[in-house]
Amino acid sequence: MGRYEYLEDEAIADVAFRAHGSTLAELFYQAAMATARLQTDLSLLEPTHSIDLDISKSTLDRLLKAFLGEILFYKDADLIFATNFDVNIQEVDTGYRLVGTMSGADFDYEKHPMHNDLKAITWHNLYVEKKGDEWECYVLIDI
Repeated sequence: MGRYEYLEDEAIADVAFRAHGSTLAELFYQAAMATARLQTDLSLLEPTHSIDLDISKSTLDRLLKAFLGEILFYKDADLIFATNFDVNIQEVDTGYRLVGTMSGADFDYEKHPMHNDLKAITWHNLYVEKKGDEWECYVLIDI
């Protein structure tokens, strides 16, 4: 079963997590939920948006960074906070492709607490690796 854990004392003004999953889709889902939950209490949001995702990158780490970057893009561009994800990851001729949907809700500063205003998914030590029978990633986010 997938999971994620926040890592204390990794960096000042940053937050880090390690996520795990038995499949790449589960890993990416866990990483996305870890990212989304850093922003607000998801139980207070009611999803009203379904955003189609179709991202292709040459490597898994580039794909993960781009995918998590979409969460920040919609937050910054439209104040849509991600609440759930349904993703599929395929290996293709040029690398990897993620196809799926991101559910989201309009954020209201009057009703929803802002935990962290995430600025960027960084390259610092970012990785996606198969370790034994599960996938693992490490992500450091600039806050």
